[in-house]
Amino acid sequence: MITLKTFKNTIKAIRKQSDKEHEFCDALDKIVDGRFISEMSTDILTALFDCLKDIFNDKDDWISWWMYERDGNNKKMKAYHKDKTEIKLDTAEDLYKFLKKNKNNQ
Repeated sequence: MITLKTFKNTIKAIRKQSDKEHEFCDALDKIVDGRFISEMSTDILTALFDCLKDIFNDKDDWISWWMYERDGNNKKMKAYHKDKTEIKLDTAEDLYKFLKKNKNNQ
């Protein structure tokens, strides 16, 4: 199992790399006509996500949802259990605890 510290560091590294690429694209957008999309680290980020998905048996893509759809800090976007009770996913630690608790239930 991956530790909380390693999980949080991995999530932070993925976000940091994504932010750098967005910044790079924005800078290039000022020079080139149209939106430039950088895919410099797509393979490594995909591999990191695949590793995390395997570790937590994340068949429902909670990690990707939390990182990109919810954008980690978007507290307006919520997730719910089937019984309509809210799933607390405000922090990477919340996500880690949820994934660890539900590892074998997905």
